[in-house]
Amino acid sequence: SWRWIFWINPPIVVLIATISIVTWRDVERPPRTAIDWLGLVLIAAGMFAVVFALMEAGALGWGNPVILGLFALGLALIYLFARLELAIPHPLIEVSLFKDLVVTACNLVSFLTQYSKMQLYIFAALYAQRELGFTAFEAGIIVFMAALLQPVISPVSGRFADRLPPRKLIFFGLSTMTISMLLLTTSVLLGNIYVLGGGLLIAGAAIPFLFIAPRMRVVSALPAYKHGEASSVIMAAQMIGGTVGLAVSSAVYAASGAFAPIFAVSALLGFLVLVFCLLAFRAEAIPAAEN
Repeated sequence: SWRWIFWINPPIVVLIATISIVTWRDVERPPRTAIDWLGLVLIAAGMFAVVFALMEAGALGWGNPVILGLFALGLALIYLFARLELAIPHPLIEVSLFKDLVVTACNLVSFLTQYSKMQLYIFAALYAQRELGFTAFEAGIIVFMAALLQPVISPVSGRFADRLPPRKLIFFGLSTMTISMLLLTTSVLLGNIYVLGGGLLIAGAAIPFLFIAPRMRVVSALPAYKHGEASSVIMAAQMIGGTVGLAVSSAVYAASGAFAPIFAVSALLGFLVLVFCLLAFRAEAIPAAEN
C-alpha cells in the first residue's frame, strides 16, 4: 500500500532528533514574549479556508456558493490577521517587514520554489505513470533526476553566494526554473521522456540558488535580533507555497484533465516572480552598475 511511505520519515526524524539533542549548544535568548494565539488562529483558519476552496473547486464548481464563501472567508481572515499583526507589540509575523520590496521579493521566491517542487516531485511522477505508462518505481527513478544534481550544485551555489550579490543568484535561479517548467510543458505536449528528464535536471540545478540566496539577502538587510524572525517568515512562505502549489495544481488538473497546464501555470508564475524581483532589486542594481 502507498500508505507505507509515511513510515519512511519517523526513523529519520528520530535520528536527527538524537543528533540535535547530543550536539545542541544553547545560545543567549531575548526575553520571552507571549505567543500571539489570536494571530495563529486567524492565519491558520484563513489558509485552511483558501486551500480547501482550491482543492474542492474542481469537484463542486468555481461558482459554487460554498467555494465562493470559503474564498471570501479565507481572504477576510488573512486580512484581519495582517491588521492584527500591525497593531500588537509582539506579532506572530512582523507584517511590516513586507513594506520592503526586496524582503517581499525574497519571500515570493521561497513561495515559488516550494510551489514548483510540487510539480517536480508529485505531478511529474503522476504524468510518467498515467500518460507515459511507467510503473511507480520507474516514475520515482525519473523524478529522482530533479534531485540528482542538487548535492553537487548546492556547495557551488554556496560559494557563488559568498562572492556575488544575492540578486544575481536569484535572477539565475528564477530564469532556470522558468525554463525547466517550459520544458516540462513541452515534454507533455510531445510525450517525450527525454525532454521531461532534461526539464527535471535543470529544475534541480536551480533549486539550491533559490533556497540560499533569498535567505542570505533578507538576513543581511536586517539587524541581528530579527534574523530568526526573518528566517521563520521565509520558511512560512515556503511551506505555504507547497500547500498552495498542491492545491492549485490539483484544481488545474481537475479543470483541464491534462498535465501540460499544470507546468505552464508554474512557468507563468516563475516569469511573474522574476519580473517582480527585477523591479524590486532595481534600486540595488543601479549603484552597483555605477561602481
